[in-house]
Amino acid sequence: MYLSGDSILNLFLADSINVIISSTKLTDNQLDYLKGKTIFPRTTKIAYDAIAFIVNKSNPDSLIRYNTLKDIFTGKTTKWNQINSKSKSDNIKVVFDNSGSNNVKTIMSKFELTGSLPSYCYSANKNSEVVNFVQSHPEAIGLISVNWISDPRDSISHSFLSKIKVVSITPQFDS
Repeated sequence: MYLSGDSILNLFLADSINVIISSTKLTDNQLDYLKGKTIFPRTTKIAYDAIAFIVNKSNPDSLIRYNTLKDIFTGKTTKWNQINSKSKSDNIKVVFDNSGSNNVKTIMSKFELTGSLPSYCYSANKNSEVVNFVQSHPEAIGLISVNWISDPRDSISHSFLSKIKVVSITPQFDS
């Protein structure tokens, strides 16, 4: 079964399932909780994943600076013309694959965010919904796991890539 990171972890901690595959490590508090129940989880790294940032094919931006992403998630950058003065899109809409996904946790952790994300951040239910939303909303930027678009032999990867554009992220160098 496939569930969001939060859902699968809650089932594991409730002792409803014995094995999980997750893209994040257990926290120290979670490990302590399990040890208190005399459960000593083993972790085996089997793969790496990353977040892909996707935009509508009509979006002129194919490169976004790392600090600009941080500004989007902190609410400092809310409009596409703040990123590119030639942009015809107005307000930015950010869509994640699921509110309990590890992609949300990764963004929160990476940019040291507390509380909630700005009101223009939305959650779909799965990666295909993110792709469809981005495809039909020129102002959207979506976040999905790279594994959904990285297999050149997979028809789902080809289908997704035909609908959207993947954005490159470049480091921000202070001058």
